[in-house]
Order: sequence, then C-alpha cells, then structure tokens
Amino acid sequence: MQCILYNPFNLTNEIFIFEYGSHFEQNIKEVPFLEQALYFLNRLYESGEMKATQKGNLPKFFIMELYQKFFSKKKNFITPHKEDDLPEAKRLKYILNMAGLIKKRKNKFYLTQKGESLIKDKKIKELFDNLILTFFKKWNWGVLDGYSELSLIQASVVFNIYLLNKKAKNWISGEELGGVFLKAFPPLVFDVNKGSYFDPKTEIINCFNVRFLERVCLPLGLLIRKSENRSIKRKNYYKLSPFFKQHFKFTD
Repeated sequence: MQCILYNPFNLTNEIFIFEYGSHFEQNIKEVPFLEQALYFLNRLYESGEMKATQKGNLPKFFIMELYQKFFSKKKNFITPHKEDDLPEAKRLKYILNMAGLIKKRKNKFYLTQKGESLIKDKKIKELFDNLILTFFKKWNWGVLDGYSELSLIQASVVFNIYLLNKKAKNWISGEELGGVFLKAFPPLVFDVNKGSYFDPKTEIINCFNVRFLERVCLPLGLLIRKSENRSIKRKNYYKLSPFFKQHFKFTD
C-alpha cells in the first residue's frame, strides 16, 4: 500500500502494466477524451491558430463544434453558448495546456512544438500516454466540486484501478464501489469538513463517484455506465470496458 500511495504514478507499476498492443489505434473511439483531444489538436494543426474570446476562453463557434460532434446526442446536455456552458470543453483546454500540447499567446491558441509533432507524425500512443499521465498526476480532480479536499482519492489512483479490476467485472453500483474504497481507507472520514452537507461516509462515497468514476474513468474509457431511475434519485452502475480489459494487465 505504501508503494501505491507514495511512488510517483506510472502506467507500469507493481500492480498493473498498461499494454498498448497492436490494436490500440483502432480503439480510439472507446476513449472519449482522446477522441476529443485529437479533434481539438487536429483543428489547430489545420488552422494554425484559434482566436480566443476577450476572457481568453475558447470561441463560441468551436464550443458548438465540440457540442455537435461529441455531446448533442447525450442526455442531460443543454446546447452551450460559451465555454462555461460546456465543462468538458474547459477540461479539455486545461489538460491539453497542462500536457504541453497547446499554448495561448496574444489571446490566440496555438499548438506547441510538442503538440504539432505528435499530430504531424500521428503518434497516437505517445499522445495517450501524455494525456493519461496529465489526468492522473497534474489535473486536480476535485476542482469546483464542492466536496472536502479528500486528496487521497486522487493519490490512490493505482489502488482505485486495482479496485475496478476486482469489483467491476460485472455491473456494480457506484455506491458499492465507493464503499469498498472507504473500507480500504477508513481514517478518511476525519478529513471531511465539519458542517458538510453529508455525513462523512456518504460524502466520501459521493466524492469517489464524482471524481474518479465520472470525471476520470468515463472520459478515459475505463468503464461503461448504465443508469436506473429510482423514485427521485438516479442510481448509476458501472462495468469494466473492453478497452480496460484489453490494455490493463494485472500482476496478480
């Protein structure tokens, strides 16, 4: 457990190895975030630049492009009019910038030399490696979610992926997965802010669902989800995706 929590994250570790294999590039559509990143990077490669709004955000026409291509047919998505209306676009912009693939200069977006090289030479595996490491090591999963800090949820990503392999081979509820996580780290209840809207256990389980299952696993194609409406509450169930099963190889 100490190695899981305190060693720098890597796709090759003591718990699992991520194997690209010969069919990886055929599986791009199984990884929504990678597909969105490729669209954005190729768009910049073709146009050379993209003018930002006065606030420095992505322009309305590109927000609409992203919406029409990736989100318009999905439930619970409202037609956006600006970047703030489509959090997925904001996340995409921030992570591509953190990964060193895009930059903004004089209120215009450009590809970096690194981003241009990856797109020009179609280095899809290297691009994914860059993006997933940025997702796990640099991007703050808890940005603006209203929960307590609970940084262990992100620091334990290797364990979390191991947990999925053990518990999500068949459909399992998010509450149950979150409960297993909490059982592994019971002292985490003391890190919940006093006066929280939820009791500590419920907050940790909800936070695990939002930050790891929804904000990481679904965009990276690690899980598939189905939902059931029960009374006024929707219950989500998750299962390992074919992408996860094909590329994550565990040591046990």
